[in-house]
Amino acid sequence: MRERRHLGGRCGWIHVIGVLLCVAVVANGATFWLKRTGWLEPDAYHAHRVQKSNFRVSSRLDPAYAEVQSFHRREMRRLYAVSGAQTITKLVKYGLVVLIVGVSLWVGWRAGYRPVVSRQPLLLGFTASVVLAALVSWLRFGGLLLVPGLRLFAFVAVPLSVTHLASTRSLALLSNYLIGLVYLQLILTIPEITRGLDIFSGTGLLPVPGDRVTGAFLQPTTLGLFCVIALLFYVCFGNPPPRMRFVTVVAGGIVVIAAGSASALLLFLLVIGYAYAPEGGRWCRCRWRLPVFVVIGLMMLLALPWLTARPDVFASMFGRVLWMQRYFSEATGPMTVLFGEGLGIGTNVAVHWFRYAMEHGAEVPLSALRGGSNSTAQCLVSQIGVVGCVGFYALLAHGAWSDTRARPVYVVIGIASLTTNVIEFFPVNVLLGLLLAHSAATVQGSLLPNQKKSNTRL
Repeated sequence: MRERRHLGGRCGWIHVIGVLLCVAVVANGATFWLKRTGWLEPDAYHAHRVQKSNFRVSSRLDPAYAEVQSFHRREMRRLYAVSGAQTITKLVKYGLVVLIVGVSLWVGWRAGYRPVVSRQPLLLGFTASVVLAALVSWLRFGGLLLVPGLRLFAFVAVPLSVTHLASTRSLALLSNYLIGLVYLQLILTIPEITRGLDIFSGTGLLPVPGDRVTGAFLQPTTLGLFCVIALLFYVCFGNPPPRMRFVTVVAGGIVVIAAGSASALLLFLLVIGYAYAPEGGRWCRCRWRLPVFVVIGLMMLLALPWLTARPDVFASMFGRVLWMQRYFSEATGPMTVLFGEGLGIGTNVAVHWFRYAMEHGAEVPLSALRGGSNSTAQCLVSQIGVVGCVGFYALLAHGAWSDTRARPVYVVIGIASLTTNVIEFFPVNVLLGLLLAHSAATVQGSLLPNQKKSNTRL
C-alpha cells in the first residue's frame, strides 16, 4: 500500500513536469513564430513582404542574386534574434528547465531515492569522457565554453539522478503531454502556412501556397522529428486505443508533411510501420508485407526531392558526411580525433567567439570555425572525440537491447541523430535522459513487479 502511495505521488509530479515541459517548449519558440506570422514586429513583417515582392531573380548568375541572399541572411538574423523584452521568453524556458530538474531531485529526496550508479558502467564511462573534455576546454579556453558545452550533456544527469520518475506508468502519462504538443503544432501551422514569411526552401505536398513550417521549434527539421519521436513515444508507452492512435498518426503526419523534412518523412514511414505492424510474430507468416514495406520505403526515398520540393535534399543529407571527412583530414593529431578538442567546441557560441578572436589577430584553428551541430555525431566528435561518440551510441544500443518497450524510440532517436543534434534538441534531449533512466531502472530491477510485466509491447 505504501509503495502504491509513492507511485501515485510520483505520477502526480509527472503531471507537473509535463505542464512545465510544454510551457518551456512554447516559450522557446514563441518570439520566432510571432515575428514570422507578423503578430510581433508587424512593421518589419510588412516591409519584408514588400521588399521580397520586388525581387525578380531567375538564377544564381543574376546580378541581383547577391542582394537577395544578403536580404535573406539579414531577415533570418532578425527573426532569430531575441532582445529587450523578448528575452523574457528565453529566461522563462531556461527557468522552467531548472525548475523541472529541481522538482525531480526534490521528489527523489523526499522518497529516499539513491541512484545505483555502479550498475551503469557505460553511462559512467561516457560521463568520464565528458568530464575529460570539460577539463581540456578549461585548460585551453578558460570557462568561456564550458557553460554552452555542459548544457549539451545535461541529459546525462537524468539517468544518474531521477530514475525514480522514469517508471513505465510515469512515461505513459508524460506521452499524453507530448501528443498535446503535437496537436498544438498542428494549430500553429495554420497561420504559418497562410501568412508566414517565406524563409525556407520547399513547400512539400502542401495543397496551399506557403513555406515550410516550424511551429514552436525554430527549424522545420526539428519540428518534423519531434512529431515523429513524440508519436512513437506515445505508441510505445501510452498504448493508445486504435481510434486515438489513428487520429494522432494523421495529425502528426500533417505536421511532418508541412515541415517538409526529408529525415522526418522517412522516419514517419517507419513509425507507421511499427504502429500498425502485426504482433505475435505474424510478420513471419505474412512474408509479402516486409518486401512491400521495403519497396515503399525505397520509393519514398527516391521521391524525397519531390515530396519536400527541395531539389538539393540529398546534397543536404550527404553534407554531414563531407563535414566528417574534412574534420578528420584537418585534425591536429590522433589524440584530438580520439578525445576531441574540448567541451563547447562546435557550438554557436564557440564559432562566434573564435571569429571575433580571429578578426582581432588571434590564430584560430580552422576546425573551430565550423559549427558541429548539423548532427549528433559531428557535435560529439568535435567535442569529446571518437571515443565519446562511440560511447554515446553504445549507450543507445545498450538501452535498446535491455529495454524492449523503449527499443523503437531508441532506434528512431539514433537515426534522427544522424541529421540533427538530438542532445541539444529540446525536449528530445529530456526524453532521451528519461529513456536512459527507464532502461537503467529496468536493468537494476527497481521497477515495480506490475511494471516489469508490462515492459513489453502491448
